[in-house]
Amino acid sequence: MTPNSAEFTAMVTGQGLNGSYLHRFKIIPNSTCPCGLKQEQKINHIILNSTILENERRVLRNPIVRTGETWPLTFEQLTRKHVKTFRNFARSIDFSALFIRRGIKQIVIIIGAYQFCQPLTKFYPTSCSQG
Repeated sequence: MTPNSAEFTAMVTGQGLNGSYLHRFKIIPNSTCPCGLKQEQKINHIILNSTILENERRVLRNPIVRTGETWPLTFEQLTRKHVKTFRNFARSIDFSALFIRRGIKQIVIIIGAYQFCQPLTKFYPTSCSQG
């Protein structure tokens, strides 16, 4: 069984790598996705609507549609019936791109630490403990 990535876990739990979550903790000034649709950047928006992820979404959708399923699927169907395809989708997303378009460089540092658990700047002087 393939281990879950930090990106997959963030997508399934809704905690971490999305504007809605980060805005809730006042890490970013608003939760609107920078894709231009003026929608809140929740997980559902990232999966189904964000124009920034059109290519990644196509790679998610095409194999599912080839099986005869109707797009869009429910979140439960994606995470249970098509978990391998959804896992690959989550890994393919450049989450920093979702925030760089906002002009928020600090969030990229946070995302880098979240994904790789290592110091990336002077703001993270020590590495994460290995437990």
